Amino acid sequence: MRSNPAVAVFSSSITVNLPFQEKMKAKAKTKLSHSKGKEIIFERLCIRHGGVIGLCAFVSAFPYDIPDYVPDLLSLLGSHLNDYHPIPVSIVSMSEYL
Repeated sequence: MRSNPAVAVFSSSITVNLPFQEKMKAKAKTKLSHSKGKEIIFERLCIRHGGVIGLCAFVSAFPYDIPDYVPDLLSLLGSHLNDYHPIPVSIVSMSEYL
């Protein structure tokens, strides 16, 4: 499986930026459907996927050490492994290069 290019670009330019990390966490927690219906909204799926890619970049940015925030991010990413495609693919492709 190939590495996600977005994760590679983000992780190469990322520094410890906690406000950006919190923004990515919020995007990754975006609800996918309205409270009344079960229909998945494509725009919300894109927002959630962008948040997951951002979190993958934070994890991939430091391959030789484990900053204090990485275990929490891995736990959050693990909760998205059963999401709709392409979110799990992004997480698995990032995990192959750790």
